Amino acid sequence: MDNSSLTQVENQIKAHLSQNFSIKVGLITELDGDLSQYEEEIADSMSVSRRREFRAGRVAAKQALGSISGDNQVILRAERGYPIFPEGFVGSISHKGPYVGALVSSTDHCVGLGFDIEEDESLSEPVWSTFASVEEVAVSEQLGLEAGVYANMLFCVKEALFKSLSPLLREDTPELSSQVITLKKQKNQYITKFVGDQYHCECGVLRVGGGIFSWAVTKR
Repeated sequence: MDNSSLTQVENQIKAHLSQNFSIKVGLITELDGDLSQYEEEIADSMSVSRRREFRAGRVAAKQALGSISGDNQVILRAERGYPIFPEGFVGSISHKGPYVGALVSSTDHCVGLGFDIEEDESLSEPVWSTFASVEEVAVSEQLGLEAGVYANMLFCVKEALFKSLSPLLREDTPELSSQVITLKKQKNQYITKFVGDQYHCECGVLRVGGGIFSWAVTKR
């Protein structure tokens, strides 16, 4: 995937979410920059490959955050591994294969954000049956998509949902693998909604180049 395709991902997601959200998507091998001492210490404790992913993810998040806050702020790390953004902001980081990205917004516009990247490949039924039902995946026929590819899109959405809800619900995070998700085509993206007892989420997913990119916005 070239830089024009990555820009396409950013533009398509921003077009749906509005200017109140900031996104940065890139290649792990190309995203690098200065981190805080706190972030460098975390990176130094990791293996070489994991360190590269962590650094690229933090750089993407800092660029996305900086475009709406104007500051180069430290992004902390929770005990469970998810990023903790500065007060007044929420965000999510993802990396898969060669891709890395981050989605950030102000808490004035949402209470949780999830962002996930998967490589665009078809999943076998033994794999997708662990997180989706046959009836769920059967919707692929209506959308003209191969079942395994559609299942991978569902997985990407459920991962974004988990990331958006997990910091809010802590130990009460729902088992999203059992949640029925139905995607509907809307222009060049596939959209769905998730309504829980405390929060509701709007989600989207798109396929560009060799990647699947999904976002989830949680509101009360």
